[in-house]
Amino acid sequence: MSFVRWKKNKQVLFIVSVIALCCLVITSICGLQPTREQIREKLKTLGIENSCKVLECDITATCDTVLDQEVNRIQTIEDDLANERCPENLNFIGEISSSEKNMPLAFSIMAHRDFPQFLKLFEAIYRPQNVYCVQIDSKSKLEFRKKVDKLLSCVRANEEERAFLSKSNISLVWQHSSLLEGDLSCLTQLLVNRLPWNYYINIVGSEFPLVGNAQLVSKLESVRNPIGFVHIKYPHKEVADRWKYSHILVEDYVVRTKIEKTLPPNGIKMMYGLKNVAISREFSEFCINSEEGQDLREWLLDVQTSIEHFYPTLALYYLTHKGIFPEKDAYELLNEWKMRQTIWFNNPNFNCYGKIKREICVLSLGDLPSILQMDGYMMNKFDSDLDFSIVHCLSEMIRQ
Repeated sequence: MSFVRWKKNKQVLFIVSVIALCCLVITSICGLQPTREQIREKLKTLGIENSCKVLECDITATCDTVLDQEVNRIQTIEDDLANERCPENLNFIGEISSSEKNMPLAFSIMAHRDFPQFLKLFEAIYRPQNVYCVQIDSKSKLEFRKKVDKLLSCVRANEEERAFLSKSNISLVWQHSSLLEGDLSCLTQLLVNRLPWNYYINIVGSEFPLVGNAQLVSKLESVRNPIGFVHIKYPHKEVADRWKYSHILVEDYVVRTKIEKTLPPNGIKMMYGLKNVAISREFSEFCINSEEGQDLREWLLDVQTSIEHFYPTLALYYLTHKGIFPEKDAYELLNEWKMRQTIWFNNPNFNCYGKIKREICVLSLGDLPSILQMDGYMMNKFDSDLDFSIVHCLSEMIRQ
């Protein structure tokens, strides 16, 4: 067929355009997943010396063996937990620095599925001096909940409050205020916990750290404000529309109504940013117990993606209204380090070698060079059903 005849067929041209776009956005579909050798060369070009067994193997059988060993280890752990036994082959980091011991942290983890991913995440962030609250989606399978509960019971030993499931039964829905409520429920329980902690860190089960606990503590030691790290941005019109009208939940979808909302409480200036934060115990108390925090929490119940507004709004309010910093300085200090990184579908600087889900790249091994160039704590997002090898590789790298 000539180019002229093909060009006239608009329907075919549209289909071809869509396929071409898929090649750019979801490159793994088009068979462009880089080889291990290409990934190693890319890391070398970037000056990244860290590696892992998954990358170093060149013979397929050997590489399969590396992954099979880890898959078998996790399967053994799952079998033990399902039978109410504490596994003997959990892979926690043994050596703990004095700085880590002197700065215990409190973590909340929201999760709903994918136990292998949850296990790898928990093994990466667990330290015996820290405290952990896990908020599981009420819609999750009972089998998943039982495995997580048993895992937590195995690590907490005689300290019942060291690692625990949240007492709240919440159906977690994307873009809904239930995500904020699940987060704040864990924070509330951690605040009344008798065990000490300095900073609160909120993450989800599909994330994985780019750095170890020691590096996280080092970053927190460098904080130059009373709060910590809270990503904040001034809202553009599309974001501001989230709180112009009331939103309701219809069959697990957030739907905007025609009911106009009142202005934000206490004349507070609305901000937005990443949901992931690292906040001091003092500011955590303010979020939960202050009149401003409670009023904002209630007002956000019918706001779309409220979890992206609660902490940024209160953080700027806290630093400016207490006269601690002028707004410009507060904005810069809170944004000094990102607590989460994400590759979005429309990022011109990155290809996604995994797959796009809700406009976010679910990562695969081919994305490793891209994410290792990013500066931040957690990387979003992973799924063991798509590619287990990338998290297995990262877990080895952050131990080096």
